[in-house]
Amino acid sequence: MKEISKPRKFYDHTIYQKITHIERLNVIYSRVIHQLSLNEISAELNLKYNTVRNILNAYKNSGRTNKKKYIRKTPMGEPDPPKKKL
Repeated sequence: MKEISKPRKFYDHTIYQKITHIERLNVIYSRVIHQLSLNEISAELNLKYNTVRNILNAYKNSGRTNKKKYIRKTPMGEPDPPKKKL
């Protein structure tokens, strides 16, 4: 007898939503401290599974909790020299 599978999850947002820094920290905290699975975190915080996975991979690879900002380059292609403190 074939088992009936669960219906697929439906997310109410169809466009990309911006993930705030607090939400990113909540994902990392839930995984590292509470040892929740990725599916549990995505259901609890109403985020997509791949979003949760990408946040955790970025944290594991870089150790950063926020998105890395791009380095502004001069027209010649070199990064700006550091600013002097007054």
